[in-house]
Amino acid sequence: MPLHIPIRTEIYDSEETGIAHGHDAEVVEAEALWAIKKEITVGWLLGHDSVKVDFDLKSSALGVPVYGRLYVNDAAVGIQQSESGVSYVTKTETLTGISDLDKIQLFLLALTGKNLVSASFSPTRFYVQAGLTGTVIRYFTPVSANSYGLVVANGDLISVIDGTTDKIYVHDGITSTIKDSFATPSTRPRGITFDGTNLISCDRDTGLIYVHVGISGAISSSFASPVAQPLTLTFDGANLIIGAGNKIYVQVGISSVNDHSFDAPVNGACGLDFDGENLISADGGTDKTYVHDGVTAAILDEFDSPSGAIHGIALYEGLSIAHAQNFRIIGEMKELIEVTAFSNTI
Repeated sequence: MPLHIPIRTEIYDSEETGIAHGHDAEVVEAEALWAIKKEITVGWLLGHDSVKVDFDLKSSALGVPVYGRLYVNDAAVGIQQSESGVSYVTKTETLTGISDLDKIQLFLLALTGKNLVSASFSPTRFYVQAGLTGTVIRYFTPVSANSYGLVVANGDLISVIDGTTDKIYVHDGITSTIKDSFATPSTRPRGITFDGTNLISCDRDTGLIYVHVGISGAISSSFASPVAQPLTLTFDGANLIIGAGNKIYVQVGISSVNDHSFDAPVNGACGLDFDGENLISADGGTDKTYVHDGVTAAILDEFDSPSGAIHGIALYEGLSIAHAQNFRIIGEMKELIEVTAFSNTI
């Protein structure tokens, strides 16, 4: 069970700023449990029953949300505040029904989970979405138009550009910064995936699947796709999965041997990935993303894609630490009883 150690801290009053009492030191929380991090026991409120409370909140990882919430006497009363940026943003709330000697507390929560990246043709953007939803956390512009394939390998987004550069780009994390690039094996590249060691890509014109040497342009082997013009790839930990036309093909391992196939939702899959349990597919015709039931045609869920003409999706594991500072009560009090900070969860 997590242990939180209280620490007495110095307090200050500032007539110039209107801050009655506060604790500015930074605290962090990395657990996926609501944890108390700061506490102010209010003094005499001089006839008032409401107080204004500020605190600053940020995430340690861009695009991965963290949460903060105000409690009174160990009961949640404030709005659940969230922040996905890596710069501090001030959250302000007014709490009512406050009495003398009440404890006003700041709780933090950090979450881990998979977020989705979608490559859009119109407009030309990479959208970072919150979990498996259409909610956009942020977006950035790819190197060039015509991005057809996405995958995340070792924490870095990898994108395939056709027509303008015919290159595979290795991004620095899930950002627009490029740290490496190399030529595609042919001139109509489409989907790309990663088997944990090597990239695997496909080309629409040659109809071939290429196994790369690690994350590089070198090719160790190639084989024919089960159908002409493969568009998208993913790997479920055992088998290569190929999207082409209105079908999704499940191969035997990483080989040219097809095990079975099933219908793709509506117009066909323009993007594929696998979340560890279920296949995820994007349809550029319906502008929807589908969560399959395992690796089957059955659909568990669907949601609107962030824009039209999605060509390529990729899941990545989000990991964040919640940071907070400048926990302050704004208003008039005759005296302060105590300000307490709590150590990191141990």
